[in-house]
Amino acid sequence: MFTLGRKIDPRIKTNLAIVTGTFAAFIAGWLLTTELISGFYLGGTVFVTWALSRDVDPAHSYSAFVAVFLTLTNLLYIETIETTQILVLFWLILILRAVNGITGKTLTLLDILLALGFTVFLSFNQANRLYLFVFVLAMAGLYRIGERQKAVLAAGILAFALAIVQLLFMHRLTLAAFDGQDPVTLILIAVTVLSAVLFWFISRRECKDDQGKQADLRRIFTGQVIYCAAVLLLVFFEDLSINDHLIHLSVLLGSVIHYMWLRIKEAGA
Repeated sequence: MFTLGRKIDPRIKTNLAIVTGTFAAFIAGWLLTTELISGFYLGGTVFVTWALSRDVDPAHSYSAFVAVFLTLTNLLYIETIETTQILVLFWLILILRAVNGITGKTLTLLDILLALGFTVFLSFNQANRLYLFVFVLAMAGLYRIGERQKAVLAAGILAFALAIVQLLFMHRLTLAAFDGQDPVTLILIAVTVLSAVLFWFISRRECKDDQGKQADLRRIFTGQVIYCAAVLLLVFFEDLSINDHLIHLSVLLGSVIHYMWLRIKEAGA
């Protein structure tokens, strides 16, 4: 049984808001470029940013809306919006849910196999084994926590073996051709490193899973660290567009800004 899906109930105001915002972004992208596909990509960017953010920081639902607001900076780069790697973003969401357990359901063998299959597809489709390395990190995190240890150990070993096969018979992992002077890239790297530290404090806050039970804070933090590691690996070893960088930057800043606002609010109370 697949347990990594999360429902979007339109009767909940925040869910209705993101559906409306996604549609508005679609219309805006379409009108600005007169290209229907650009509208779909901009709308998809808004939705995926929200979905990714609520899995990165599940304890604070409003941080996802801060991230959505920030990701509208993609309007400044609307001409390249179609280069956004939507599949990679959905893959990250799947990996995060497997690790953080936010759905509140027991991780199944099918979940692990589907995550592995998606990872292998991306790894060979993109000719880049960094996806396998991120998967191995995720499985190592789950093993350390004690979640389905035999299954995650086997999946991790298989992914590592496939990475070795790619190393021997495909091109080597090389640094991405990004501009080291690009301010967005530099800011993303700095914010990712900072977030990895701040997530220790952010993850300490009480969090409920989708079943209304107390979430495992160890798994939440593990997922956050793996996301930060994945972002850094993608920045350095994958050919990401400026739009991809802005999405990840928005997700991380959304969480950090919301957390800082809460701390200021609590200090003034």
